[in-house]
Amino acid sequence: MEPIVSCLVMVGIFQMALGETIEVCNAELNTQIRCNMNKIIIVSSAEYGRMKLGRCITKPNEFMGCTNDVLPLIDKWCSGRGECDVVVPNPELEKLNENCLEVLIKYLLVTYSCISVTGCPELSRPAHAWYKREGNEAVIGCENNEKEWRLTCAGNTWKGEVGNCTGPADVVVINNNPQHVGIDSVVVMTGIAAGAIVLCVMAIVIGTVYVKKYRLRQETKHMTKTYATIGKNTQMSYAQIDLCLADQETLEKDLVGQWDPSRDQIMSYPKGCTCASLPSQTGKMIEVCNAELNAHIRCNMNEIIVVSSAEYGRKELGRCITEINEFMGCTNDALQLIDKWCSGRRECELRVPDPGLEKLNKNCLKVLIKYLLVQYSCMPVNSDCYSSRPTSVIGAEGMISSSTYDIKGCGSHNSPWIISAQPGQTINISIIDFGTDTKSSNLISCPVVYGYIRETALGINHTICNGRDRERLLYSSKSNVVEINIQPKNRRGEKNFVLKYIVTGCPELSRPAHAWYKREGNEAVIGCENKDKEWRLTCVENTWEGEVGNCTKSATIIHVETVPQEMSIDSVVVMTGIAGGAVVLCVVAVVIGSVYIKKYRMRQETKHMMKTYATIGKNTQVSYGPIDICLRDQATLDKHMVGTWDPSHDQMMSYPESCTCASQPSQAESKNERQSLYSSIKSS
Repeated sequence: MEPIVSCLVMVGIFQMALGETIEVCNAELNTQIRCNMNKIIIVSSAEYGRMKLGRCITKPNEFMGCTNDVLPLIDKWCSGRGECDVVVPNPELEKLNENCLEVLIKYLLVTYSCISVTGCPELSRPAHAWYKREGNEAVIGCENNEKEWRLTCAGNTWKGEVGNCTGPADVVVINNNPQHVGIDSVVVMTGIAAGAIVLCVMAIVIGTVYVKKYRLRQETKHMTKTYATIGKNTQMSYAQIDLCLADQETLEKDLVGQWDPSRDQIMSYPKGCTCASLPSQTGKMIEVCNAELNAHIRCNMNEIIVVSSAEYGRKELGRCITEINEFMGCTNDALQLIDKWCSGRRECELRVPDPGLEKLNKNCLKVLIKYLLVQYSCMPVNSDCYSSRPTSVIGAEGMISSSTYDIKGCGSHNSPWIISAQPGQTINISIIDFGTDTKSSNLISCPVVYGYIRETALGINHTICNGRDRERLLYSSKSNVVEINIQPKNRRGEKNFVLKYIVTGCPELSRPAHAWYKREGNEAVIGCENKDKEWRLTCVENTWEGEVGNCTKSATIIHVETVPQEMSIDSVVVMTGIAGGAVVLCVVAVVIGSVYIKKYRMRQETKHMMKTYATIGKNTQVSYGPIDICLRDQATLDKHMVGTWDPSHDQMMSYPESCTCASQPSQAESKNERQSLYSSIKSS
């Protein structure tokens, strides 16, 4: 440590002997040692381990009494400074741990004093100058002239003026802070500029690495295909993935690795792994280690987090526990707490350790370092809604989250969700309750009201209640339209939930002409009015299956297979007609365009091949260009006035259709010559 004070007074030494003590517990944030102005920290002792009972260890146990001297490290962190941060746990502290088991939770005990500083610090000698100090007096002079300046130490601060020895004697006022060493401002600015350049380069490098890993993760996600289920045994699906495309860190983060069927979960591959077919697992998994900061779960827009399992303890080897020891295998179910933190939200923060997690700890020794393992999925929910009027939802299935009401106000009494199916179908509504209370009494029918399900047409009103079961069926409708209202957060006790609706049954069939129709549940009968013929249909997975004849003519058999919630046959016919018409129009446009281009090129060639000069009047000189008439169709000849000459009105007329290939006359010198030429052409 560089000398920063000239001396320590006896009072300061006495204070150091008394000292102050600070006890820093595991994962305790924002712990600082701070002294007042004109005072610095002097650490007298620092111990890391499990020394004795105190604020961090409140109950005696067999893992007590171990300690490690960490004074040199804490000296480096704090001594000689006005304030410092103390972080536990810390890799540097763990390196000094020799006497305590690595798996134990440890704390830091620091004894320190705040010492007043006296006198002024040494001054930096200016360029081309000499410097001399005697106690509280200092003299600075120029080497190449007789100029000198005197400074006085008053109140731990140098006061006076100093000139410039390199150029004109510019006067600089000295009034320095005793807590800092005098440093040339040019050096400071140079350091700042260099630091800025280094930061820019680091930002570019980090950004490049991040983009590369992001793309790699995206490729990994596209190469895997998972099917999500909630609450039940996890379904495993296999995807071909090339591990050689990804580094070990990325593989571990994305939980890509070998499958252990005994545990039904993914474990990371070892280094040097080869390309193979790996299982991809439902949902995602995050492992949060002790005192790990900024651990978040985050889903995309229009998605919410649904946690399927959460365990707190020392279950197995992984990212947090890398070596096997005797303190393995203990775990505690933390699903209910993590549901409260995360489920039903778009993002959340995970904290380890946490008092709430420690309250759930029944199977692991309290002195052990534990981690949190969470498995979750990002589930899509309906979020396009209105806060001032009802929102209609049409579809075979979907999910409605209470968080959508909290954010957008959708689902209130004035803006309910209206779920509609086709006539003849019904709607099943189930709940994933993230606010279950297993301790609630069965005598209370509805501990917390979440909302209401209404069938207005039938006058039915069903209450959505908080319960003991996380997933359960709430309601099966009697009609094809239901209305859902959600209670505000202050009435439902800050609890989140998701409602899942599924349309069931087959829609009503249209009665054929001259036929009767009867339905009983999932069975339907269609018969002819004037005949004894009838056909039976069965509803299988929301689809009518069977055959129906024709009552108006001979009994032609028609295969019936309806698909609910899809477009009707008429709509399909209309869409097919529109598509067919569009194709025909495209073909016609191409043909017309081709003909037009062909004729345009033909006309251009004709213009270049002939050259005529015509004037209207008597004794008109007309010249003819040589042209092969048989190469041009009649219409083209007409348009360009190529052909025989009619002397009666002195203009060109088209050749007859039976024309033969010949060269036209090049020139007629006079009108009489043109007449004789016309006669000869006509006779031929």
